[in-house]
Amino acid sequence: MYSQAGLYSIALSTADDNGGSATQVLNHYVIIYDPEGSFVTGGDWFNSPEGAYTSDPSLSGKANFGFASKDKKGASAPTESTEFQFKTVDLNFHSSSYDWLIIAGHRALYKSIGTINGQRNYGFMLSAIDESLTPSTDVSLFRIRIWDKDNNSAIIYDNQIGGGDADDADPATEIRGGKHRDSQIMVCFST
Repeated sequence: MYSQAGLYSIALSTADDNGGSATQVLNHYVIIYDPEGSFVTGGDWFNSPEGAYTSDPSLSGKANFGFASKDKKGASAPTESTEFQFKTVDLNFHSSSYDWLIIAGHRALYKSIGTINGQRNYGFMLSAIDESLTPSTDVSLFRIRIWDKDNNSAIIYDNQIGGGDADDADPATEIRGGKHRDSQIMVCFST
């Protein structure tokens, strides 16, 4: 039984009668969400780092985002709207359908599908940390990863690429270029 909402890794442990044992962590997750409903919203910009746009890793520049996602009590999927723009390469992502939303304390994570420049079948995962809810950072943090579902889930964009960060890793990109603290990320539990 899980005590709080989150994205948890799955591990398989075995032991034999000679005292040998092994544990394998799988590249799959268990999603535990708040059945009472919760929401996250945000919008701002950040400096997209080199390497984030995989078709031309040398590119960097300003990226804009806006999102709102809400778990409704009793619903099987959240309502959600996400837009992400990396104008350096004319990448414009819009969400279209929704899988799940997890809010655990200061952090929100959700996964959905959408379009890039009107073309369908791209998956994405968004995670955000609201700085006002945690003493571990004094800026809000954001990550978006977009992949091509029709091309072996090839990564199109990930502003945290290169570090081998797993799906459940905390986002590390400071929003608004790391220069402002009025980041407009809000992670909330509804009552």
